[in-house]
This record gives sequence, structure tokens and C-alpha cells, in this order.
Amino acid sequence: MKVNEVLTEAGVADTVKAIMSQPGILADPANFMQTVNKLRTNRDVGRLTLSMIKVWNNVTTQERNRRQGMGGDGTLDDKSYRDLLIGFIERNLIGGDLSTLSPEASQAIGTIINQVTDKRMDANAARLFPELFGQLIGASLLARAQKGDAQNTTNTGSPSRTSSGTPPPRTARGVADRLRAAGLNNTEIGKIRSAIAELGIDPIRTSDATAIALFQALGIPTS
Repeated sequence: MKVNEVLTEAGVADTVKAIMSQPGILADPANFMQTVNKLRTNRDVGRLTLSMIKVWNNVTTQERNRRQGMGGDGTLDDKSYRDLLIGFIERNLIGGDLSTLSPEASQAIGTIINQVTDKRMDANAARLFPELFGQLIGASLLARAQKGDAQNTTNTGSPSRTSSGTPPPRTARGVADRLRAAGLNNTEIGKIRSAIAELGIDPIRTSDATAIALFQALGIPTS
């Protein structure tokens, strides 16, 4: 993990704490975007947005270089770009899948992600991108704060966490992102899936969401 990523993670945690400390800001989830627009003027959110843009640019550059290294032209089509951005937001800002958020938050973030993807090739992209990305950062931070607040006010306890302090992934995509973060690229993951397929493993019965996600990511059948 690079230094700027460590600093960004600390910035995310500190900014979420600052959001949760503001009286009443989490009181009305229905006015999600209205609250997001207020957060965009927050100095801490603005600073974090600038840091996140730098990290995101590094992520896209690395992905283009990886594709070129595999013989491609390094192009990121809309689907690839959107999927990469979703994984980035889930991993670095939300701390889990979009599906774990409230319907209002999930829908709002999904809409902004589509706008960022659609506008990245716009003639005014240099002007539009920071504004849209800042909106995405604010929405993701608010969603994470809402999720944390909900966990703190229920009797169900906090979700289990890994040794790194982040929730375990609950989808195959989340597991694949974690594997890539650990140093495995798509080609290596594909080789693992192929090797497992050749073993002819019988479906494994389990109800654990994290185990199912891991099995799906590696191509292991479940029942």
C-alpha cells in the first residue's frame, strides 16, 4: 500500500467521524442528496476529494498499463471504467458493497457513478469531473456515516471484521477486489479458477455469505 493511500484512508475515517459529530446530519436519510450538497462545502470533504482524485487517477493509470502489458491498447470502455470505479468507492470509501446501503444512498451513488462515467470524455471534462467526483465522495462518506450510525444504534452488534479492520467482502466482486489488492491480477485469478474447474469439486454446502462470495470468485461450486 502506498503512502498516499494510507493517508487517504486516515482522511476518510477522520472525515466520517466529523460528519457523524454534526448534530442532525444523519437524522433524515430521505433527503440524502440535499445533505450531500451541504457536505460539498465542507473543508475536510474538499481536501479529501482532492486526495481521492489523485489516488483514482493512479488506479486508472495502473489499470491501463496492466491492459497494455497484456497486449491490449490500454483503453477503458464505459463498463470497465464503471466497474473499476464501483470497486474503488466500495473499498476505499463505503467499506462494503453498495447493496449494504440504504436504498436512497445506493441509488444516489449509482446515479453519480453513471454521470462520472458518462462525462469523463465530455469536452468540458476537466471542469465537470472534479465537481462530480466531489459529489461522489460526499455521497459515499455520508452513506458510510449513516451505515455506521445504524450499526451503533441497533442491538445486533457490529459486523465481523478482518484483521485489517474492514468488513469482510460479501460478493464475488468484493472478494475479487480483495484478491487483486493482495497482489493477484486477473490473469492469475483466471488460472486459479481454471485449475479449480479441472478438479471437478462437488458443490460445497454453506450459508456463510463471505464463504459463498469467496467460492464464487474462485469458481468453486456451492449449494
